[in-house]
Amino acid sequence: MTVSTILLVAVVLLTIIILVARDLWRLWHEPRLCAVTTANPAVIPPALVVIPARNEATRIGACLAGLAAQQGRQFRVVVVDDGSTDGTAAIARSYADRIPDLVIITGAPLPVGWAGKPWACWQGAAHAQAGEDLVFLDADVIAEPNLLAALSTCNADLVSLLPRQHYGTVAERLVVPVFLDLITAITPFTRVNDPTKPDAFAIGQCMSFSGTSYCELGGHAVVRDSVLEDMHLARHAKAIGLRLQVLAAPSLIAVRMYDGWGSIVAGLGKNAVAGLHNAGGVALWHALRASLLAWAPLWLLSAIALRPADSALLGSAAVVCLLITTLPRAVSLHRRSNTALHWALAAPLGLLLYFGIATITMLRVALGRGVVWKGRRLPGT
Repeated sequence: MTVSTILLVAVVLLTIIILVARDLWRLWHEPRLCAVTTANPAVIPPALVVIPARNEATRIGACLAGLAAQQGRQFRVVVVDDGSTDGTAAIARSYADRIPDLVIITGAPLPVGWAGKPWACWQGAAHAQAGEDLVFLDADVIAEPNLLAALSTCNADLVSLLPRQHYGTVAERLVVPVFLDLITAITPFTRVNDPTKPDAFAIGQCMSFSGTSYCELGGHAVVRDSVLEDMHLARHAKAIGLRLQVLAAPSLIAVRMYDGWGSIVAGLGKNAVAGLHNAGGVALWHALRASLLAWAPLWLLSAIALRPADSALLGSAAVVCLLITTLPRAVSLHRRSNTALHWALAAPLGLLLYFGIATITMLRVALGRGVVWKGRRLPGT
């Protein structure tokens, strides 16, 4: 057993312990929004809920059912049918008897220079009335009965919520959690919520604006060509002095982002390309950081081939490293998604798959083939 091997192992383990401890501290101090016990609709600003929907026939019913059960706040709902070909609008109309103030509008053709989602949101926001807050929900989210009332308690100009994740396939359980860990590590919520820090972040699945703040910001028109419209709206908002709040809300809202491998490749591919353009070196650093936490045990084991005399030390270090990284990851997955331990063990494979998706998508862009999402080629790709 050599001194150099001992020092190398010590440095690797100490680095991992520091990184994991920091992750656990952030997780435990992650700001959260919980259900309100009482709410008086008479003193809460009413809300206009805007749902952009393109080919969401299999999902929008659960979204509208959740809104139909809302308590403690007056609200209206506008569903913007963005060129759907699967009967999305018809399913939305079937909820008219359960949501009295439900309007379904047919989206206008996509103008030059606009991305699909910002255009749909902009059309829906045009139906807002004086005194209403604006709440943008993706069609795949499921709202618990207190969601809208709880949003009214937040003291911010733009509030965005991280939903509880639902998974249905092995591919989703492998890849989506590591993606979420990456994006939440890049921009910690506590820094976003601090008005003295420049960090800005929002989650497009659920964003709530006061009516005045949305107008002051310029609405989705200021990010008309953006694939990451939520992130860019947050940046614009903080740049002009508006206050942001990003909160985890697993008891208030849930989402199943994708429904299998095909949608994962398309959805996470576009997010990876846009995220790299948006975060640059910060995104690369966190990719390296995630790689260290995921694959350090394998690297230590592979080092045995080079240093067989140190196999006992390297093997023991690999086991310790596996425990140090896996248990906190399991806590994180359970806290956010009620996910079982064995999926934390599969995270190294999930990260490898995610990097593969990102690489293939970037090659497509470099070769001029672009990124297609829901039948449209995304601007800038």
